[in-house]
Amino acid sequence: MRRIALAILAVATVAATLGLAAGPAAASSLRFGAIDNPNGAGVLFVDDGGYCTGVPFNSGQSIGVVSSCRSNPSPLRTEIYPIPIGGTWDPFSSPAGGLAVEASNGVNVGNLALPSASSGGFQLTGRIASGTPVADGRIHVNLFQLLGNGNPAVGAFGSFFANHGSTWSTGWVFPGSYILFIEDRATGNNIQALMDLAPGANIDIDLDASCFGLDTCAYDAGGPAAPGGGFHPLAPVRLLDTRNGTGIANGPIGPGDGRNSDPNPDKRLDTIANHELKVTGVGGVPNIGVSAVVLNVTAVDPTSDGFLTVYPKLPRGVTNPADPIRVFNEQSAYLPNYPNSSNLNFLAGDIVPNLVLARVGAGGKIRFNNFAGLTHTVADIVGWFDSGSDNGDGFVGITPTRILDTRDGTGRIGGRFNHGDTRSLTVAPSAGGAVPNDATAVVLNVTAANPTNEGYVTVWPHGLARPLASSLNTQPGQTRPNLVVAKVGDNGAIDLYTYCDQLGSVDLVADVVGYFHPGAGKVFGVDPQRLFDSRTGQNTARGAFGSGEARSVQVTGQAGVPGDATSVVLNVTVTEPTFAGFVTVWPTGGTMPLASTLNFVAGQTVPNLVMVKLGNGGQVSLFNSAGSSHLLADVVGYVRS
Repeated sequence: MRRIALAILAVATVAATLGLAAGPAAASSLRFGAIDNPNGAGVLFVDDGGYCTGVPFNSGQSIGVVSSCRSNPSPLRTEIYPIPIGGTWDPFSSPAGGLAVEASNGVNVGNLALPSASSGGFQLTGRIASGTPVADGRIHVNLFQLLGNGNPAVGAFGSFFANHGSTWSTGWVFPGSYILFIEDRATGNNIQALMDLAPGANIDIDLDASCFGLDTCAYDAGGPAAPGGGFHPLAPVRLLDTRNGTGIANGPIGPGDGRNSDPNPDKRLDTIANHELKVTGVGGVPNIGVSAVVLNVTAVDPTSDGFLTVYPKLPRGVTNPADPIRVFNEQSAYLPNYPNSSNLNFLAGDIVPNLVLARVGAGGKIRFNNFAGLTHTVADIVGWFDSGSDNGDGFVGITPTRILDTRDGTGRIGGRFNHGDTRSLTVAPSAGGAVPNDATAVVLNVTAANPTNEGYVTVWPHGLARPLASSLNTQPGQTRPNLVVAKVGDNGAIDLYTYCDQLGSVDLVADVVGYFHPGAGKVFGVDPQRLFDSRTGQNTARGAFGSGEARSVQVTGQAGVPGDATSVVLNVTVTEPTFAGFVTVWPTGGTMPLASTLNFVAGQTVPNLVMVKLGNGGQVSLFNSAGSSHLLADVVGYVRS
């Protein structure tokens, strides 16, 4: 068991304690009175760095003076275990917990009460989630209360708590701040974690999640798993709106990724809170067993030109490998450099949405990096991916197929949408039979064409009330697309609603690129990795795409995508276009479809999330319609059976 090299406390196993003979008395000593022990007997020993003194005691006994083996260790630490000599300590059934005392030489500690029901103690229990079986004893937990500066300082601890199947218990502890050491003996993943414990604050451990689902941790061994799983579609639910304090309560997202070197801890915590969003346990997403979420993220009225990057909250890093306690360094909680990618690009004063596939990080949170200025941000969740244990739905990619175009009547739901219009569109079955009737959700590229006014479009399952959510936003005269994951509603249909300022109107176009249904390939979310960039020649020819030019890009074997992947999730960005046009992405080897993935005007930088089936040789093809344009793409996920 590890030692904690801080002025907190130290602890050893009872076996180690009882196996040591009492050493000679030295200059440092403490005096103890009666110990309130519900077990009726126990062991007290002195920790001076050598565990040299073990003293058995019975409840009500006056222990007297206990001394260290070394001269003048200050402060002196002692630990009290409520274990009868020769007995065992089961945290699930013991009526009391361990107690640590730290005091200066010569202090009369007086009577102490172990953590128990009668002394203000409590027990916490929690669930354990894993995609693999959880045998008894797979998880071992040691926890230690952080002691204050009092003399004496007193705090609870627990040693080698092991799970019983899918549950675990802390034993008896006092309210307060704790450092936890959690070991998964099946995988070798070991973490340090910080947590405030209070009655009722039960702790669920997710063995497939970053930091086992806890908010603040550092890895001693191993690292976060990157599981893939099935999809669980949701009707859109708003999780974040910085304009009214939903999700992030302290205003628009500021510049940076949450780092703040201000010596005032309140300011550092305020900055962290301004860049993090919890996405588990809210909006229909469970607390545990979640590997990734799908969000429609919108930047609203940014004060500067820039971009937003969304990525998982990471464990705290190793800033000093010689320091065994790393979890206290809060500034190491951030990437040395945030990912070389962007999810949203915008101009000052703009309103720009994009669908985001975000792997869930520590504490069930995602983090935002804002390039510059202040940016109000809105996020609506449309679904989540499990960790492979909840039998969610898999993804099937298809060649993009147009199922709606109000300009020419495709979809047969009428012409141009006016302000306040709501119409239903059958999506399962649809697309010439490519989408089956058992599809649970469809993936659409929805485009607002030729809007007369500012506004937005909402897409949701038919048969449910219209949610407070937006799927894409419109600007006068601009043709804008956005990828939409829509849960299939009653009669295999979805609903579309348009809001247009000043009673405006807009045409809507929708291309199906895939669907979710039972038994299909699982989606694996990854941290964003650059796949190709025409500006630098990475994984493609160096130089802008010309007018009418198409290129194929190798996907499998690149940017972490395995060779057996069947589809890929990309954030594709067009930048520096010289003329208005569009980009189409499709599986290599097939005929280029009548579909658009990105629409842009000259000089505009526009991203869009793309879920695309892989074609010949694990490649995708990209087409630029007009002028010259640079294209780049980041991998954020892939699909495999």
